[in-house]
Amino acid sequence: DASSAVTYVSNGGSNTNEAALLNMSVTKNLPNLPQGNRARTITMRLKFNDFVEKQHLFNYGSNANGQKFLLAQNATTTFYEFFGGAFDTSYANAANTTNWYNYAVTFDMNEVKIYRDGVLLNPTQTLRTLNTIGTFFRMRISDIAFENYLNINADDLRIYNYALTQSEIVALNASLTPATPAPAITNVTATNVTFNTATVNFSLNAFGSATSYEVEY
Repeated sequence: DASSAVTYVSNGGSNTNEAALLNMSVTKNLPNLPQGNRARTITMRLKFNDFVEKQHLFNYGSNANGQKFLLAQNATTTFYEFFGGAFDTSYANAANTTNWYNYAVTFDMNEVKIYRDGVLLNPTQTLRTLNTIGTFFRMRISDIAFENYLNINADDLRIYNYALTQSEIVALNASLTPATPAPAITNVTATNVTFNTATVNFSLNAFGSATSYEVEY
């Protein structure tokens, strides 16, 4: 449950109110969250709004070795933490405040894999035995002093009780990425028209994509 009303924003495509602006603490008791060393997948589609601090995307569990399942990101690094020493890992992985990203974290009872936009970020995994304990799913709140920050637009959050395969992750990435609408030209006017010159004014909306234009007269 969010601590304040949710504001809805664009999802990066043509839908203006499909995503939620999440800059508050979100906590929800989900009794069926995978526990212990059970397999799982958690996916999110999101856009970062700033990198004032490390963004705590999600976590659940307790603050003991192997008992938490946490994903975080700052401007240069992706962090996944299970709490304590060798349990915690980070990877150099830059992010920006322009692009939308599809994150996926899978655990098959042996290895944790992190994907972004269908691409595996950690090709070399360390075998792990987890003991995740806790059913309160949190966004922003990390239970660590000075590490409670989140400011993202989020369109899709999914939790599975099994590990998706890489091909399933790739297919999910494609399905979650909205098609970018074709550039739109509107408000076309022509003034100062003569037999060989004219002044043409128009508005061009590329919906965030790179584009070019050519005017023929």
